[in-house]
Amino acid sequence: MQTYKIIMTPDATDDITELSRYIAKNLLAPETALSYVRAIRQEIAKLSEMPGIYNRKVCPPPLRRRVPYIRSVGVKISH
Repeated sequence: MQTYKIIMTPDATDDITELSRYIAKNLLAPETALSYVRAIRQEIAKLSEMPGIYNRKVCPPPLRRRVPYIRSVGVKISH
């Protein structure tokens, strides 16, 4: 099976960090923040073997949500 190299863009890395901080500090849930970051990184890692598993659409900004909007995934896949 062919594998691909996953390159996180600075925006993607910043978004994950910002989400983690928001959950840990604003929602007072540091364990949840850590759990979310681990889950996001696990899903991103899956892209190395199955790059087509996720749609490349950019999600619209959420309505009435407290969690900051995360921009597009910002992950580059190369051979």
